[in-house]
Amino acid sequence: MREYCLAVGSPHTKELDMAGKFEIYEDAAGKFRFRLKSSNGQIVATGEAYESHAAVVNGVEAVQRAADGASVDDQTKK
Repeated sequence: MREYCLAVGSPHTKELDMAGKFEIYEDAAGKFRFRLKSSNGQIVATGEAYESHAAVVNGVEAVQRAADGASVDDQTKK
């Protein structure tokens, strides 16, 4: 399995020591997907199906950008 450090720009293989990680994989239908796993290995988020590896990498990068400093809008509070 290759682990990508995507925050630096173009993907490159590197040992990661982080709280969580994105895993990119190919599903049974041949589509590319990602999942975000916590440090204990639990899946905390999954991405949609992408047609190409480049597209799924772009999807991961978009999630990373969107999550950086994102607030929580808890719409269950009244």
